[in-house]
Amino acid sequence: MINKVVKFIKRSLRKSYWQDELHLKDKHGSKVFTYEGLAVLSMRFYTTHWSRRGLTPEKAKAIEAFSAVIPRLVDVDRMLAQTAIDETREMSPRKRRTFERYLAKAEKAFQKGLRYVEKDRPWFAIYMFKRSWSYAMMARKVAK
Repeated sequence: MINKVVKFIKRSLRKSYWQDELHLKDKHGSKVFTYEGLAVLSMRFYTTHWSRRGLTPEKAKAIEAFSAVIPRLVDVDRMLAQTAIDETREMSPRKRRTFERYLAKAEKAFQKGLRYVEKDRPWFAIYMFKRSWSYAMMARKVAK
């Protein structure tokens, strides 16, 4: 079960999705959020399942590791979305109204993601950060 989580995280780190440490490629970057969301969902599922069925020392260690990893994944996705929004905001678009509309949607989705972080709903937060990043990418396309 732990190998499944590791597999999702490794998939999110494929070089074909990343430009550098803070930037995802426009075409396939959203897959990073998808795989990290799946990893978080799996970790949450296993934690709940193991807690109900009785913990062994190995499962308790895994749950402790999951509890440390989940906030880090959410934080990375938050930073990716925030970077995309900040850099998009600095662009000067040709179609101002459409650009502003996409940028507003990106910021709204980002704020919703932050609320999910506060509510301890990491999968929903990652999903909203993915939407935020996607809207920022749409705004960039309009600006070019």
